[in-house]
Amino acid sequence: MVSGSNNHDSSNSNSNNHDSIVYLSSTAIKEDQKYESLLPPTTEGEYKLLKASIMEYGVQIPLIISSNNNMLLDGYARLKIAKELQFDTVPCIIKHFKDDIAEMEFRMMVNIHRKRFANTAQKVKIILSLEDIEEEKNKRRELILQRVRSLHPTDFEYLVAVILKKLGYKDVKVIGGSGDNCIDILARDENDKGVAVQCKKYTTKKVTARDIQTFLGMMLLEQHVYKGIYITTSRFTRGVYKLSEKYYNTLILIDGYKLADILKEIHIDY
Repeated sequence: MVSGSNNHDSSNSNSNNHDSIVYLSSTAIKEDQKYESLLPPTTEGEYKLLKASIMEYGVQIPLIISSNNNMLLDGYARLKIAKELQFDTVPCIIKHFKDDIAEMEFRMMVNIHRKRFANTAQKVKIILSLEDIEEEKNKRRELILQRVRSLHPTDFEYLVAVILKKLGYKDVKVIGGSGDNCIDILARDENDKGVAVQCKKYTTKKVTARDIQTFLGMMLLEQHVYKGIYITTSRFTRGVYKLSEKYYNTLILIDGYKLADILKEIHIDY
């Protein structure tokens, strides 16, 4: 029996962010020919050097495999050589993904920074694939935001309060309502410092720099806190981001897409 590693310990496995290293049969790993065509080719000289190294030392860099279906995500040349050398097993990192879009994005990103491409067209294909992935991610974000935007403004404030608690904020209190002076929620951060939060449930209207200036003023003058979070279900204008550069230690901006990502990450029912 031939192993793909000279230091193979059958009990060797670990977990890093839910990913683990295991030894799989080289014949059990699935290959995606369409995806492989996007990869930069290995030259004959590079292949010979890699094969010589694997013959002497085994497969030192684990292949990356999807936990969903044992599909190979990275390491096509290493797997081919392992099969040629008749290795029964090869070390693999089993990569876990939240969904199919996250897996597709990983596939593209793991190769977009490689220096070797047969031609510009090959790299363009990967870039276009990434654009398709981003478009699909935005569609899914919009579905989440449709539900959030349907909430009553008060219910939205309480949803944000739940999010803040999940993110580790303490003493979270909803104070919004008439005469709230632009502050909807008060909380304390991990350093026990006061935090003021403004929630704006918009559909298409953008939050402007003037809105942010008003919020910062009320935050400092009325609540006497020096950290603020502004959350909207829509977007911020360019002026807001320019203004935020002056308050990078004070102000946190969360737009609709970022809010959707947070909701997906922390699994809140609403």
